[in-house]
Amino acid sequence: MLYIWIEIQDDGKGLDKNKIIKKALEKKLISSSKTLQDQDIFDLIFLPGFSTAEKVTDISGRGVGMDVVRKNIDELHGMVDTESKLNEGTLFRIRIPNTMAIIEGMVVIVGGERYVIPTQSVIKASSPKSDHVIKSTKTLKEMIDLDGELLQLFRLAAFYNVKGAITRPTDSIILVLEENHKRFGLMVDQILKQQQFVVKGLGKTLGAVPGVSGGTIMSDGSVGIILDVGLLIQSLLYSQKGREEVL
Repeated sequence: MLYIWIEIQDDGKGLDKNKIIKKALEKKLISSSKTLQDQDIFDLIFLPGFSTAEKVTDISGRGVGMDVVRKNIDELHGMVDTESKLNEGTLFRIRIPNTMAIIEGMVVIVGGERYVIPTQSVIKASSPKSDHVIKSTKTLKEMIDLDGELLQLFRLAAFYNVKGAITRPTDSIILVLEENHKRFGLMVDQILKQQQFVVKGLGKTLGAVPGVSGGTIMSDGSVGIILDVGLLIQSLLYSQKGREEVL
C-alpha cells in the first residue's frame, strides 16, 4: 500500500525511558518493564492522562494532547513510530495510508472468504509439521517454530469468526509477516494468487473493522478485503490480552 510519511524531529532532551517506566508503574499502567522494548516504552506517552512533568501548568503536565494525536491517526488507519535518544532529541514518524492507491497483494483464502495481504509485509510462507506448533497451557498462546525462529501464531479465522476454515496448523499455510521490526505467524487456508489491486474505501460501516485498510474488486466482481498488517497485529494482540484477562 502507498503511504504518506510525515517526520517531526527535534534536538531537545529526548525521552527519558527510565522516567516513563517509573511513571507508568506508579499509575499501574504496566506491571513490569522486563519485556518492554524501546517502542513499547515510547508508546506509553500516547496514553490518556500520561505525563512525566513534575508540575502541572496551563501548557504542560496535564497529559492532554498525545492521546488525541494517536486517536486521530488511528481513525485514518495510520501509525506513529517514535525514536528518541536522551539529550539528543526525538523523532516522530507518522504513516498515513493514501486514500486511493495501487498495491501488490497476496490473495489468501480463509474458509469461504478472501483477503488481500500486502506482499511487502510477507516474509515467507510455510507448511509446518506437528512438532513445530507449541501451545502454552497457561495463556493458550500458540507459538510456531519456523526454521529455528519462534513466532507467535495467530488464526485469522478465529479473529474474524470465519466459519469452515482449516483448524489444524499442519493442514494450513503459515504466513510469516513483519511489521515495525516484529514478526509473527498468520494461519490461512491457502494462497490463491499474487497481483496488483486498486485500494478502495469501505465507508463508515466497514471502515471501522479492526485490521482492515480497504477493499478491492476481484476479477470475478466480488469484493476482497485488504488487510493492514500493522493494524492487524495491534488488533490481534489487543483481543488476545482481553481473552487472557478473562482467563
